[in-house]
Amino acid sequence: MPKADVLVHSGDISHNGTEDEVLDFLNWFIELPYQHKIFVTGNHDLCLWDAEGIEDLPDNGHFLQDKSVRT
Repeated sequence: MPKADVLVHSGDISHNGTEDEVLDFLNWFIELPYQHKIFVTGNHDLCLWDAEGIEDLPDNGHFLQDKSVRT
């Protein structure tokens, strides 16, 4: 992946919307070497649709579900 300060993943981090799929993605995503990492839920990410936040997400990881973030 190219060098950058910000990485944005804009939806569909899972195929079937299961918690295992989302956790697998998050474990990969938070280890990526970017200063800020932003991800947005998609229509396949069923287990996150009603989520207010995600426990233990690093400070440089931003979960957007009907909100915004300033970096």
